[in-house]
Amino acid sequence: MPKSTLFLILLFVSVPVFSQGLDFRVMFYNVENFFDCKRDSSVNDADFTPDGAYHWTWKRFETKKNNIAKAIAAAGGLHGAALVGLCEIENREVLSSLVYHSPLKGAGYRTIHYDSPDSRGIDTALLYDPEVFSPLSSSPIRVSFSGEDAGQTTRDILYVKGMLGSKDTLHVFVCHAPSRRGGELASRHKRLRFASVLKTVCDSIMQSVPDAKIMVMGDFNDFPSSTSLSDVLGAETSWQKVENGKLYNMMSVLEKDGLGSYKYQGEWNMLDQIIVSCPLLDGAGLRINGDAQIFSAPFLLECDSRYFSDKPLRTYLGPRYLGGFSDHLPVYVDLTAE
Repeated sequence: MPKSTLFLILLFVSVPVFSQGLDFRVMFYNVENFFDCKRDSSVNDADFTPDGAYHWTWKRFETKKNNIAKAIAAAGGLHGAALVGLCEIENREVLSSLVYHSPLKGAGYRTIHYDSPDSRGIDTALLYDPEVFSPLSSSPIRVSFSGEDAGQTTRDILYVKGMLGSKDTLHVFVCHAPSRRGGELASRHKRLRFASVLKTVCDSIMQSVPDAKIMVMGDFNDFPSSTSLSDVLGAETSWQKVENGKLYNMMSVLEKDGLGSYKYQGEWNMLDQIIVSCPLLDGAGLRINGDAQIFSAPFLLECDSRYFSDKPLRTYLGPRYLGGFSDHLPVYVDLTAE
């Protein structure tokens, strides 16, 4: 037997058993308008049909689906992500097509999704690897508005409770907060309301289970330092201030370094975030391993000739079809179980 072959065999068999299968990656990805091509009269999706403004054909849908699959597979690393939070998903059909009829098929992902009342028909969803995550319960959390906004709708918050690994319960929230359409200031109160609803649910869990392990991920259309997240949700931006019953924004360090997941007018913005409860930072068992990351592989980017740098390679730039991935980059964090 060649010495090189023997070395590889010894390398693999010498790895301690307890180090295998105990590391998990959790990621979030705003996939930018992942619509099918069918007209749904109950929502405003006419633009994403063959005769619509974007001339959205099944060929373009297949390209989009395979691009998303490529991004998820690459960001998942060697063993693939255990959990993948998604937003801007139209329905269960596009999710099923993604996990069963794309290069992701071999990953064996299952899906959790609920139709939300969003007028555009876009929802949040969770992909999970059933080999390492066992859902115990799930539900949509409705965000309603009052006053002049009464009757307006936004995306539900997706809540999933499950076992990650063999014994650790993880509470997962997948979010897509109201956009800044109409201006940041004019729309701010909606994001404050969204954060308030999320805060109430997180507080309820932490009051019932003081050592609850909570992971909130999503596109918040705000920054870690914004009022909705730092004040209303109460997500600390300094880990030194985190204590039991508090949340910590894993993306705050990246924001301070001038990094972001979304580019607007030449500036990177940290809209996509992962926020965790204190027991995931210093508790026993399942815990965060390292810093949060933005997955910015070269194939997800294109040259930003206007600002002389890179930007996400998106599907559309205005009405012009680019055939890219998304206008957002995936974000992720790794966990380990002792």
